[in-house]
Amino acid sequence: MFRNTLTALALVLGMGASAHAANLDGYINDEGKVVITLEGEIKPGDSKRTEAMIQKAHWANRDVIAIRLNSPGGNMMEGIHIADVVNDNNLATVVVNKSMCASACFLAFAAGHEKYASAHSSLGVHGASEANGKESNDSRQATMVMAKVLNMMHVPARIIGEMVITPPEQMVWLSMKDMQDWDVVVTGLPKKGR
Repeated sequence: MFRNTLTALALVLGMGASAHAANLDGYINDEGKVVITLEGEIKPGDSKRTEAMIQKAHWANRDVIAIRLNSPGGNMMEGIHIADVVNDNNLATVVVNKSMCASACFLAFAAGHEKYASAHSSLGVHGASEANGKESNDSRQATMVMAKVLNMMHVPARIIGEMVITPPEQMVWLSMKDMQDWDVVVTGLPKKGR
């Protein structure tokens, strides 16, 4: 869905390989469905590993229903590739209690068919940077491309605006209102009085 919009990003953002990719695992929930877990920094190859896990589950006649995210971000292009995997497989995205999903991880979260976040989790956005972490004219252009991608995913304009104006070395954390306005299912809220 998002691949054709991303040519400019490929020119700006580094795609170097790393031995320290995110930790990918999975578990079978109480309903017999598979939930994939991604923890740590997103690196090139993580989307292919995620696709392989989904394929392996399908070979075992198991449905994959969600990906649980806990990542400070990482390679922006790989975050977009993971968003494609999430979208192509109609996965829900989940950020559980005391977990975070920021930067490149936010792109994957935004692609969720349904989105769940704990009231005690953190979702964060900022603009793109070069592979060296610095902002440039090219990275600002990449931020604008990401804004278009997030708009295609129906992310509210206020959140996209925060991403566009926030430099890569800073982070804007979504508020409870941001999540509720976006129809993110927020879990862990106190029950209202009877």
